[in-house]
Amino acid sequence: MKSTLRRLYDGEIYPAEQRPPLSEACRDALESQEQYERELLSTLTDEQKDAFEKYKDCALEIGIEDDFQAFATGFCLGLRLMGEAIQD
Repeated sequence: MKSTLRRLYDGEIYPAEQRPPLSEACRDALESQEQYERELLSTLTDEQKDAFEKYKDCALEIGIEDDFQAFATGFCLGLRLMGEAIQD
């Protein structure tokens, strides 16, 4: 059996894809967001739609970086906990 480290290195483990299902509250919020976006887009000019798409692209990039930072922080915390457990 391969080690977790080897599986991670080989690309067999991809943490960003291993998320739990969305909660009901999150699914409801997502549905509302999509509805409001449709309503907003129906009122915008083509130029405004382009600007809004650029805004969403930037927001997505920020979200991806924020997710990475949270992952890295959690990973480092896990390593510290392991280090403390080994010392005890």
